[in-house]
Amino acid sequence: ELYDLVVDPSESNNVADDHPEVVQRLSKMVRSWTAELPKNYVKLGK
Repeated sequence: ELYDLVVDPSESNNVADDHPEVVQRLSKMVRSWTAELPKNYVKLGK
């Protein structure tokens, strides 16, 4: 999911399909960050 919070603060219009390059870049960043988390990290939220 990807939202333009400036024009859609309620996150009702997912723009991921319109910006696959942004989704790919952010997904890579999250995977990299997740790999650095401690092994005993407890996932919270979604």
